[in-house]
Amino acid sequence: NVVHKVNLPWLYKWLKNPQSHDASAKMPNLQLEDREIEAILSYLNSIADTPTFLNTFDGKSGHWDTYLLKDASDLTDKEWERLDRIIAAGKNVWGQSRCTICHSVEGRGGFVNLGVGTSLSGAAGKVKRDWLYQWIKRPQAYFPETLMPRFRLSDDEAKALTEYILRADPFRSSSDSGEDSADENPTGVASKIIVPSSDS
Repeated sequence: NVVHKVNLPWLYKWLKNPQSHDASAKMPNLQLEDREIEAILSYLNSIADTPTFLNTFDGKSGHWDTYLLKDASDLTDKEWERLDRIIAAGKNVWGQSRCTICHSVEGRGGFVNLGVGTSLSGAAGKVKRDWLYQWIKRPQAYFPETLMPRFRLSDDEAKALTEYILRADPFRSSSDSGEDSADENPTGVASKIIVPSSDS
């Protein structure tokens, strides 16, 4: 279910106008009203199955260090230093794994023209941390027919790559900065939807 993969504010914007996110989007702009988008998001949550793809964190009970879940403005100096090291390690994994062969970011990369490896520009505001980590670790568990290879990264390498994609500027869109205009979500629709946790 898409609610396990993407953040609700991103999904709200996508339903409001797919082309505002991706000019080449094939989904038409359905001219949905806020109440219709709220109903769609509520429905998607109501049919959300237990996310078996996300249930195991490679057999570990602990997910993320608490500071990694904080907003950047809430990090202490020591946490910033740790995060910088993780992001640098993630950038290294990105380069060593040659992710830019298939994936473009800010118009660079994506050299393999096979219709695979979507652009990762704006991915930081779109995908959820747990989903991205599991996708990086074992993409075929989510989508068996994917052409994305399983790189057999260590847990730490996959965590670092996840943080790099979620935190580094090239993967952020202008709307990830928290400066969304009021008319992009005038009623706060996406924030009204409650997503059941996988723990319940």
